[in-house]
Amino acid sequence: MATDTALAQLAKQHSARVEELKSQCEIRYKAACQLGETAAASLTQESNARAAQVIANEQIIEAQMKELSQQTEQFQKKMQTWSQQFVKFNAVLKEVGDVAHWSALLEADIAETVSVLQLVASAKRRAVGLEGVAPTGPPSAGGPLSTAGPPSAGPPPSAA
Repeated sequence: MATDTALAQLAKQHSARVEELKSQCEIRYKAACQLGETAAASLTQESNARAAQVIANEQIIEAQMKELSQQTEQFQKKMQTWSQQFVKFNAVLKEVGDVAHWSALLEADIAETVSVLQLVASAKRRAVGLEGVAPTGPPSAGGPLSTAGPPSAGPPPSAA
């Protein structure tokens, strides 16, 4: 019986030890589960925060892109308007240049006509014998055919 008691004692000790180990394993399992849940919750929270930040940044970027698109469209319209105004200005400037050239030609033609008329009048006065009489009318405009002094002494041009 002593062996039975010793075996019973050993079985009892073994059962107590197994129960103690099971209890420790259960405590460690619960602690590990708790740590795992805490880590998962922390990772989920961090992921959600980063995802929310990415979404907020995306919305900001989309708003900025929309604003930039509108500004680009407005700038393009302004550039088109400026381009049209430049083309109109260039055409007007060309017309002004044409008018200035035309007026310069007209002025030169008038000066030449005045000079020719003065020469004709002078020739007529010489033909009639009024050479000493000063011509009446505007002074010479200095055109291309005007003379810088008295006409040269040569045969008078034929009067028409």
